[in-house]
Parts: sequence; structure tokens; C-alpha cells
Amino acid sequence: MNRPPAPPQAAFQQTQPAAPQAFVAQQYPAAAPTGGQDYSIANFGGPGTGAPGSVLMLYGLDINRISCDSIFNLLCSYGNILKVKILINKPGTAMVHMDNPQAAKNALQHLQQTRGMGNTLQLAFSKHDYIADKGQAECMPDGTPCWKDFTQSRNNRFLTAEAVSKNRIIGPSKILHFYNAPPDSTEDTFKQLFSELKVPEFTAIKFFSQGQPGGKSSTGLMEWIDVESALEVYVIANHYTMHALCKTLLWLCDNLSAYTSL
Repeated sequence: MNRPPAPPQAAFQQTQPAAPQAFVAQQYPAAAPTGGQDYSIANFGGPGTGAPGSVLMLYGLDINRISCDSIFNLLCSYGNILKVKILINKPGTAMVHMDNPQAAKNALQHLQQTRGMGNTLQLAFSKHDYIADKGQAECMPDGTPCWKDFTQSRNNRFLTAEAVSKNRIIGPSKILHFYNAPPDSTEDTFKQLFSELKVPEFTAIKFFSQGQPGGKSSTGLMEWIDVESALEVYVIANHYTMHALCKTLLWLCDNLSAYTSL
């Protein structure tokens, strides 16, 4: 007796939208050991098992101040981010799809129980393998969308092998590195900016390049009174357009473990 033909295998599989090729090829460095719980993928079963993969759940967010962009800023030092979804029906909760399980592990290891904007941030691996391509009608209190696709964002910091090699995976610091700011930026420039953004003011600043002939930007270091204050600025001010005419962006990086004070 002839058996009926088997149905196509794809009919039984849920396919995940493919990430851009630039993401797929990169291998992220592992986070530096910090002791405590082992978050290695091997201990949890890996992606696609309902155990940790590339999607994180974030809890303890300030619903009045967060946006998809600020959540991107929070996690961008740990890997490329594909999508962010803020759960309106669960205040203070969001989902973030990293492009690599190691990136998700790095973020969880270094941001778990971190204090920021008056709250304690908690992270966990999601039971979902990805965030579906479906927008939401709801918006955040500031009018920004609660779902955003970052797959084409040039602000992702692990787009090439060279970029990966320059990123150190460590936890938040009270010292931030700023770069790509307008070349004529001064201490007062940043004080005014942070006042407008309603974020804590730094306690010290050091310029590496400032007002140099032909210079295209200024870079340096800023120090805050504590890690929580610096993290708030990192979340709110990172990738901020400082100059409306030239669209200059202020980029901040908290991966500066070599510096303990200015």
C-alpha cells in the first residue's frame, strides 16, 4: 500500500524573521566573570527551548521616563538589539530581542539588580524566542511608540568584527566616555544639556579633544557621584542630537573600567 505523501516540514515549524547578515556573522566576547549564579547558555538549554535564548524580560522600569530608545541605550553596550517592546498591560515591563544569546547573557549578568532612576532593574530570559513583527496602537506617556525595530539602526555597536573587538563587556560605571559631541562643546554646554534633559549633573569632566583646529568633534570623560546617576544619564542622553543643524550625536559609553576617578 502506498503511503500518503508527508506534509511539508515548514507547516509544523514557526519561523523566526532572519536578522540582517551584518548581525549573523558576529561572535560576541563573553562577559567578565563576576561570581554568583552561572548564566551560561549550557546551564539553561539554549535558544528555542523555552529557556534563555536571545529575548530578555526587563522589570522595574520607570514607565514615566522610559521609551524604546532609552531601553536600547541601556542594553546597547552588550550586543546588537533587534527589537524592543514595552508591555503596556504590565507597567514597568519590557521585552528586548538581542541578536545573539551571548549578548542577552552579558546584559543579564551585568545589569541584574542594578539601580537606575529610583528603581531596581531585574532581568530574566523570556520564554519567547523572538518578538513578533506586530506593532501596537498604544503609545507611551511621552507619545513615543511602545514597539520599535532596531535591526537597521547604525547605533548598534557590534556590526563588524572590528567593532566587536573594540567593545569591552563590563558593568555600569560612574565614569562615562563621551564622543562625537560638537567640537566647540564646553563644560557649560553639557551642564545646560543635562539640565534640559532633567538628568543628574556630572561632578567632574575631562576633555581629550576640544576646540582643535579642523576638529570634527570633542571627546572626553565625565564622572558622577555614583553609578546610579551615571546610568540615568546613559539611558536618557545617549545618542542625543546636540546640534540641530549638523545633527551631531552625543554617544556615551560606560565600558571604562580602567578609570576609577577623574
